[in-house]
Amino acid sequence: MFFAPKGKYSACGMFSTEHIIALVVCIALIILALYFTRHIPFEDLRKVCQVFAVFFTVTELTKIFYHLYWGYYNIDSWFPLSFCGLFIYALWICGFGKGIIKEAAQCYITCGAFFAGLAFLFIPATSLMSFPIFHYQCVYSLIFHSTMVFMSVTFMKHKVVKFNLRSLKLFMLYYGFFALIALIMNFIFDSNLMLIMNPYNMPFAFFYEIREFSLIAYIMFVSLGYTVINFAGTSVVNLIIAELSSRTEPEPETSSVLTE
Repeated sequence: MFFAPKGKYSACGMFSTEHIIALVVCIALIILALYFTRHIPFEDLRKVCQVFAVFFTVTELTKIFYHLYWGYYNIDSWFPLSFCGLFIYALWICGFGKGIIKEAAQCYITCGAFFAGLAFLFIPATSLMSFPIFHYQCVYSLIFHSTMVFMSVTFMKHKVVKFNLRSLKLFMLYYGFFALIALIMNFIFDSNLMLIMNPYNMPFAFFYEIREFSLIAYIMFVSLGYTVINFAGTSVVNLIIAELSSRTEPEPETSSVLTE
């Protein structure tokens, strides 16, 4: 079952019993990971990014190999260019990069990864809709998006990024660079990379209504959701985390290790 082809077993599905159990387990694991790493030094965040970058690159390549092996050549199935997939590139940049590019990647993880990861856990529109819960694709996706939430909260606790206009601009710059590539590829290959051409397995009718009204309106709507709305929501989460941290822990140690 772990590497079985698509369709051999019944898919987990969205809001199924298996999905709800997986959701509870993932949230519990995120909380436990945050608890056991609550005293991690700021200087070690760079190493954490490096380890996760290597790990998720290997698992992503395994995912790609799986799709190509079974003949799923549709570019949407395997090409590593989704909003959440930008997390892997951000890990590499935060772990090994420097300068403004690194700062932009930090803004993505801090300001964009929290709700993006949660969105998949609550609304798994991709892998869980096609594979059983214990399939590699589902297990990998659940671990990946749980790690997004974990890293975003960890960055917020350590105040890696300040929530201000500069951070929003850098976040939008990081997103915009990859979104432009996705748009070009979508028009060339008739694909839906980053889900910016069409909604996919979304349980909300207004997504489809906006897309039917206008492609440009839909792209703008999705892009604002990915960036500005995401940033605003995460800003509130950041304030809550800062308040809780001030009550339970001393001021987190900060350094220039991640920003230089």
